[in-house]
Amino acid sequence: MKLDLPRHYNVSEVLFHNLDVGREGKTCLTVGGESMTYGELAGLAARVGNSLKALGAEPGARVLLLLLDGFEFPAAFFVPFERATYRFQSIPF
Repeated sequence: MKLDLPRHYNVSEVLFHNLDVGREGKTCLTVGGESMTYGELAGLAARVGNSLKALGAEPGARVLLLLLDGFEFPAAFFVPFERATYRFQSIPF
């Protein structure tokens, strides 16, 4: 299967589009039998970003995340798009 994506694709558009059209209460992720809605994912992404800021991460900082394979992993990817300041290298396990 071939995907025709633009050269610069912002995956957060999927999350924010679904919020914009009123789907914040709809399920977007299921991990280990637990589900998370678009609204919950956006809230978790904001908390991750606020935590990084509180820890002193400056705009443009490179951040290494070592995360379990859970909701925090995809949420972390929406932080840089929301704040446009962090560059992530993530290693799921």
